[in-house]
Amino acid sequence: MKVCKRCVLDNKSANLIFDAAGVCNYCNNNTTNISNIDVAFDQLNLARTISKIKETKKSKNYNCIIGLSGGVDSSYLAYLAVKKFGLKPLAVHFDNGWNSNLAVENVHNLVSKLKLDLRTYVIKWDEFKDLQLAYLKSSVVDIEVPTDHFIMATMHKYAHENGIKYILLKLNLNVKYRNNDS
Repeated sequence: MKVCKRCVLDNKSANLIFDAAGVCNYCNNNTTNISNIDVAFDQLNLARTISKIKETKKSKNYNCIIGLSGGVDSSYLAYLAVKKFGLKPLAVHFDNGWNSNLAVENVHNLVSKLKLDLRTYVIKWDEFKDLQLAYLKSSVVDIEVPTDHFIMATMHKYAHENGIKYILLKLNLNVKYRNNDS
């Protein structure tokens, strides 16, 4: 069995092609797409966005929403939002039945230490299980698509219910974007 040098896909995956370096076509396509993104997101734009969020009328004491999974990315973003940027987010957690005890503990510790209010949406396990099983059986490359869509839908649901205009999404701090003009 051959496994991609960059990700966990192996040669059993549909339409998988490896280059000479042992990297699969999905990783290479992703790298190409990322390198073509022109991102003008700098410290000044970040400061302006944070100012806009702070200027919005707080709804029930919140000026933004943040999704918390219990992982490093969302935990760090929550920390930055509260401690560095002075925002007051409503924390939202989506429970699809796959949460580890550690993730749940991390969410509760973070909410406690940052003094955040938390809304958790628990999806009906039988419905979600059937949807995820269909993705597995169809050999779709990214079986987390249903979870990702439900997470976004959950954040939009609570934003709408609470009159919140801004949703903070995790930052991918490890990805370097290239400006095609430079």
